[in-house]
Amino acid sequence: MITIISKNYNTNYCVFSVDSVSELDKLPTTTSRGKDNLATISSCTAGSRAIVTETSDRYILNGTQNKWILDKNSSWGTNIDIATSEDINNITNEFLA
Repeated sequence: MITIISKNYNTNYCVFSVDSVSELDKLPTTTSRGKDNLATISSCTAGSRAIVTETSDRYILNGTQNKWILDKNSSWGTNIDIATSEDINNITNEFLA
């Protein structure tokens, strides 16, 4: 399943969520319209993003190659710090001080 998370109609920057890597072929590019239920989107700007839920990988729309490529510099899904209750209490106390 493909979901449009956001689309900026002024810049054509888009963010999508797809279930599998094979669905990236249905997304619009800088020069081509989306396929199937995305046919109403004529294009996206380079730098647009897609999140693959199956793998937690992020892809970025490359303007030169005009294709969705794996964002190797992304830390999406790894090295994420989770705030503990103690962290939240500390931040709240600092804010209220």
